[in-house]
Amino acid sequence: MPNIYQQCSRCIMDTTVPGITFDAQGECNFCALHDKMDRACPLGKLASGTCRTWRPI
Repeated sequence: MPNIYQQCSRCIMDTTVPGITFDAQGECNFCALHDKMDRACPLGKLASGTCRTWRPI
């Protein structure tokens, strides 16, 4: 199967990024992860201290 160039329909990431995948709407897995994290801890809640901050392992 030939490599096909694709760019995310929301951000600038494209198929040159290792591990990137795209959904049926052309959005990448990194945008999906961003949305998931934003739903889990919106910026307003982070500022108020009601959400834990993310820490690197």
